[in-house]
Amino acid sequence: MQQKDLMFPELDWIGVLRKVLDQVEEERRAFQEMERRREREKETLEAEEKNETDSDTKLLTTKELSQFLRVPKSWIYDRTYRNEIPHYKLGNHLRFDLNRIQEWLVEHRNE
Repeated sequence: MQQKDLMFPELDWIGVLRKVLDQVEEERRAFQEMERRREREKETLEAEEKNETDSDTKLLTTKELSQFLRVPKSWIYDRTYRNEIPHYKLGNHLRFDLNRIQEWLVEHRNE
């Protein structure tokens, strides 16, 4: 006769362990994503510091950037509105630093 767990006779221990392992895996993934974001932020700050010392800054208009990236202007406006693409707002005019855009492209490339 099999000896049963006297304290928790109905408990599915394997199921409990699977849930715990799933939670650990989820936390590991979240930690890795946080580390990737931290590294990207560090690289961005370093690039911005470099750009601040670079006097050869070329600013693009929305039209020029859309031609450079080969995307519609609406895509540029959408990314700017969501603050996903580096930009300057000069009154009602948007401008994009070519160097920062190129760095942004490197950071967001799919590998």
